[in-house]
Amino acid sequence: MFHDLRKLDWWLLTPVLALFLASLLNLYGIGGFDSFFIKQLIFVLVGLVLLLFFVSIDFRIFRESSILPSLLYVASLIFLFGTLYSSEVRGIKAWFFIGSFGFEPSEITKLALILFLAKFFSSNGGQRTNQPFSLGISLIYTLIPIGFILLQPDFGSAAVLGAIWLSALMNFKIKKTHMLFSTGVLVLLGIVIWIFMLAPYQKARFTAFLDPLEDPRGSGFQNLQAQISVGSGNWLGYGVQNATQVKLGYLSEPRNDFAFAAFAQQFGFLGTSLVVILYGLFLYRLSSIGIFTKDRFVHIFVFGFLIFISTHLIINIGMNIGVLPVTGIPLSFFSYGGSHLLTLMSGLGIVQSIKVHTS
Repeated sequence: MFHDLRKLDWWLLTPVLALFLASLLNLYGIGGFDSFFIKQLIFVLVGLVLLLFFVSIDFRIFRESSILPSLLYVASLIFLFGTLYSSEVRGIKAWFFIGSFGFEPSEITKLALILFLAKFFSSNGGQRTNQPFSLGISLIYTLIPIGFILLQPDFGSAAVLGAIWLSALMNFKIKKTHMLFSTGVLVLLGIVIWIFMLAPYQKARFTAFLDPLEDPRGSGFQNLQAQISVGSGNWLGYGVQNATQVKLGYLSEPRNDFAFAAFAQQFGFLGTSLVVILYGLFLYRLSSIGIFTKDRFVHIFVFGFLIFISTHLIINIGMNIGVLPVTGIPLSFFSYGGSHLLTLMSGLGIVQSIKVHTS
């Protein structure tokens, strides 16, 4: 396996390693070498091992057989169903716990769905993308995990799954009527969720970003404090361990949901700009792999993985700067937590396997 390291796409991996360093620096600035820092370091190291594991596996095992993608998809549904009977954390039943470590099945579900849809749409020479029945079946496959996730409830992850499904469709010349119908179904689902599933306090949380000053101590509190953290960092920030909003306890979840805001107050506009540039380099390199491949399975998988990460970036940074509602979506390769990071590294390992086993 080690000789394959020379074949790794280092233009793709280097920005990720740099983001890990920035993430650890952010955690050190928040709490020093505390348990969160140590756990995240462990997650990063385990993630790198996972990446090497998937690099050693020929990606064609997912492309040639329907069994493995199907098993991963079904297993993810079983885990999602099990979360409905798990312990509640911050009003959401989304985790299984082994000691002090939590596992969030919705994260691995995102990767499982990408693999499943890549196999589904690449079979039969890609003809399924032109068949309304097959499009409907793929939508059902996507709505099942979305339904379980909405029951947790985790609206951000549900939105990511919807985006992954749309990304699979957008890679093909689908009739406009089919695309409009598919998009309309997701919009209708969103309307139904808004009217029948969201409690008043949840609706207030979603709309708080429009005018956080309307309820600055309630639904708008998180939005305001995140904006204060980002704006007060100015050009160079306050420096490591000098984020006042974190020290005073005003910025909630500075290690995960609002890690970007905590970093912005410590390292300012220049620091956050560097982080955004790293994401840009990573996504550019990832998209180039998907664009230039002639393998239909690889094309769908790579762009599904790209949309997975991009949706997390847009939603998380958007809620940190106050232009999107707070949904609890982590910032990829940056926020504290193992489930999302290990899922990302598994997906990145498959992408690297494509590079290694086709070069």
